[in-house]
Amino acid sequence: MAELTPKHQISSLAAQDAPRPLDARRVSLVKGGHRWHFQWSAGDEASLIARVAELARDPQVPFDWFDAAVVCRHVAPPPDGAASAPSTTPPTEN
Repeated sequence: MAELTPKHQISSLAAQDAPRPLDARRVSLVKGGHRWHFQWSAGDEASLIARVAELARDPQVPFDWFDAAVVCRHVAPPPDGAASAPSTTPPTEN
């Protein structure tokens, strides 16, 4: 039986991996034999997301919209207090 979605690995790279400015952010996506490494400065998230969308639109690049969504999720995580996980509070009985 074939898998419906490709296997992905995504990680934030540690500061010791490469010299970079203090406000630089990095994320990598590994899919099959391909690796994508993205680096941006704090405040430049919109530019990076636009570049990720360009990659996803290009039919010559093995980077699809699912990959773009995975990367963007790590570029711009939900704000604190946002509902990102199901509630663990048990329901009350009336």
